[in-house]
Amino acid sequence: MKIDVGTAYYPEVWTPEEIREDALRMKKIGVTSIRIGEFAWSHMEPTEGNFTFDWLIDAINLFGKEGINTILCTPSSAAPAWMCREYPQVLRVNRDQITKAWFGVRDHTCYTSQIYRDFCNRIARKMAEAVKDNPYVVGWQIDNEPGCSRFPDCFCPECQAKFRKFVKDRYKTIEEVNRVWGTTFWSGEFSSFNEIELENRWENMASSRTLDSRRFRSREQADFILLQAREIKKVIPTAKIGTNNYVLSDRYQVFDELDFTGNDLYPRYTKDYEFQRFCTDLYRGLKVGVKPWMLETNTAPDWPRHDLTEMYYWFFIGHGYDHIFYFNWNNHPGGNEKEHLTIICPTGVPGEKYEELGKMIAEANALDGDKELPLPETDAALVNDYDQSWIYALGRVNRFTFHEEWLSANHNAMLNASMTSEIVSSEVDYSRYKLLVLPMYPYMPESYAAKLEKYVENGGVLLMNGRIGMFDNWAKNIKVEGPEHLTKLAGLKVAENMPVWDTYNIPVYEGKGADGEQCVVSGTFNGKTSEGTFGFWTGTIVPDADTEILMTFTNSVLKGRPFLTCHKFGKGYVLYYVADSVNKELLQDIINYAGKLAGIKNNDLPANVDASCRGDLLFLTNFNASTVTFPSAWEGENVMGEALKDGVITLGGYQNAIIRIKK
Repeated sequence: MKIDVGTAYYPEVWTPEEIREDALRMKKIGVTSIRIGEFAWSHMEPTEGNFTFDWLIDAINLFGKEGINTILCTPSSAAPAWMCREYPQVLRVNRDQITKAWFGVRDHTCYTSQIYRDFCNRIARKMAEAVKDNPYVVGWQIDNEPGCSRFPDCFCPECQAKFRKFVKDRYKTIEEVNRVWGTTFWSGEFSSFNEIELENRWENMASSRTLDSRRFRSREQADFILLQAREIKKVIPTAKIGTNNYVLSDRYQVFDELDFTGNDLYPRYTKDYEFQRFCTDLYRGLKVGVKPWMLETNTAPDWPRHDLTEMYYWFFIGHGYDHIFYFNWNNHPGGNEKEHLTIICPTGVPGEKYEELGKMIAEANALDGDKELPLPETDAALVNDYDQSWIYALGRVNRFTFHEEWLSANHNAMLNASMTSEIVSSEVDYSRYKLLVLPMYPYMPESYAAKLEKYVENGGVLLMNGRIGMFDNWAKNIKVEGPEHLTKLAGLKVAENMPVWDTYNIPVYEGKGADGEQCVVSGTFNGKTSEGTFGFWTGTIVPDADTEILMTFTNSVLKGRPFLTCHKFGKGYVLYYVADSVNKELLQDIINYAGKLAGIKNNDLPANVDASCRGDLLFLTNFNASTVTFPSAWEGENVMGEALKDGVITLGGYQNAIIRIKK
């Protein structure tokens, strides 16, 4: 199979002789790409306007002649000393308007600063001009891990001025700002646009202003990246461009225009496998139909163990990654990352990690020749909308992390039910999916409700929960029995609703009530009785006559009230449970039932075993430390390993297998 294995490399650190030796070592074990340049601004432009690319081009050509291509990165995450000294306005400023970021770290500059954008766009253009005819540059990475600053959100005068313009362009009058933001709370009304200031992303007092601050920052971060990409495209129209580990903003805003998505995932502990599975699939769904790239991953998770490197290698491939880059090749002599695990250790002598990488590459090369694998087959989707996550979170700090955690919990329940699921935006076509999971979508535009209605009417199964359709577009409560625009589709109304606090007899998720007793819900569906707990929020469901009640509250003052419902609509079904979250076992039962309604086969995988199909190849990963044995739901033959025998699959601890299945 055709897998591109690469590594981060820093030619600015090494002599030409050392670079040549590294190129030959990479060639020997089958490394096919390097990723360079992301922190090399001071080497590319040592003084303002003095560009020195000869060393970079020499390295690109040296590696290229050994069959190793280059992914070239723009260096905008690490501004050089001369710029920080001569143009201090490019540095981030704290909310106190006094404390600034400083030179000597990375990600210390402001995405909004026009001076900084001009410098970044210029060096991106100069780099493109320097390599425009070089056949060994096959891709570009803009910046490095945008949003991963060590410093808080920027509040510099330029950010404040541009935010005021953003607000004025959006709302036109200060009266409209006061109306949509609901500024009467705590004497928050404005009389002039000049009074408006940015908020932190975690602020919980002025939720509507915080929300628009988040929207503003997200747009500015995307533009910062996209402007560099456009400069490169002016010089090299066919350039293939992405970025990596893009965080704290709406990822769809930037990847909609870029050519590929870049994931950075550092699995260190197997106990985190659920979130690792989520992060792996998240980037595949940011551009549906385009293979994602793993632009950074560990050379040795949980070193000195050696089984996890290979386990994740095949797991990534099984989930659609044909480009896998390890961070990094060899250690910097000094600096913050001099002790990072690398393929070549600080002595410079190849060792076990080097040999192991060569073995993994050889194994992949031996399977199916240069055949390119299709993307994993998907029959279910999980909706991820960043604006909706901000609307849900604002007002309560802990919800920022909870929303993504709950997306991850749903995603893993889907994988556990043998659903290869995509994590997609609200903009994609849902007709290809049998099941759509929509966790906590608090603002429900009428147009999106119509899209969901069409999906279900044509035979799709929709699972939704929590405060769906309970807020407006500025995170304010609405005076409507929810879910707004969806009552007909869901076959119910949610009347009285309220947050769930541990001071009541209804506990928060996995908590205890005031009398020490958890509030329980239960019901019989999918051929079994299910029971569980819930958290954060609930309400009173008023079901339509044709809506089936699957679960009810079984204790507390809510005893007997509906909790989980099912409504037939057209050719499809809508499932809804009236809580932000449920415990893990109950969530799995609900997902299993939704999959059954959708006609998705559940292959009854053991816990912590992952399965994904790419064409006729089934990739299996055992995240357990111990061996698992289970009846095979597939017929086929072993391609890698001997897992399948007499209709039974046996996988050792942290082991992978590949089976060519009969369809």
